[in-house]
Amino acid sequence: MSNLSINVEVLTGTSVEQAIVEAKDLAQRMDLAFVKFTFNGVRMSVSRDADVEGMSWKCGKALIRGEVEYRYVTG
Repeated sequence: MSNLSINVEVLTGTSVEQAIVEAKDLAQRMDLAFVKFTFNGVRMSVSRDADVEGMSWKCGKALIRGEVEYRYVTG
């Protein structure tokens, strides 16, 4: 696995679940350690082996409640 990460911009109207899934897909396709983005003011890092099904739901709930400032989504 690469030791590189990239920052991407999530377009308006994208759900947190979709953003996490797309970030994981990009990390896998480009062999990156993490894809980083900001979603509603929360900085997120998604790894290539992230558990997107479990974490996207938890992240979405935490975002709604305003409980997180930074979130890693890993395997």
